[in-house]
Amino acid sequence: MEAPIYDIFVERLRERVAQLKVGDPAENLNLGPVINEGALKSILAYIEIGREEGRLISGGTALANEDGGYYLEPTVFADIAPDAALSQEEIFGPVLAVIKVENFEEGLRVANNTEYGLTGSLYSSDREKMDRARRDFNVGNLYFNRKCTARWWEHTPSAVST
Repeated sequence: MEAPIYDIFVERLRERVAQLKVGDPAENLNLGPVINEGALKSILAYIEIGREEGRLISGGTALANEDGGYYLEPTVFADIAPDAALSQEEIFGPVLAVIKVENFEEGLRVANNTEYGLTGSLYSSDREKMDRARRDFNVGNLYFNRKCTARWWEHTPSAVST
């Protein structure tokens, strides 16, 4: 997130994440359980790493439940470095790392500084930044002004293969 709006974004993100409901996916559209106990333990280990790498702004604990599922609060860390484990490793759980960058150029460098690149998205109304992302954002599928996951292919006309 670019430095001029970073603090405002982080606060609004914290407020929005606090509104998410965790529970049985048959009753809940926000967040269901993780796949199994092993996944839960792995995610909790990353959360512990995140507590050392950045600032916890939301979540961070497993939730007790009656149905036997493995539930976890959506977890957000701010002030994460581009080379931190939370920035560089796939967690496969509801954990978000927010990285502050000075400008779009630095943001693009940070985004491209990982071995992963299946999907990415850019939120912007700036055509030059969108064109630059089309050329230089190293992802398989690039989305503009929308989330980059949980979409059916036939419903993603804005997806751009690079």
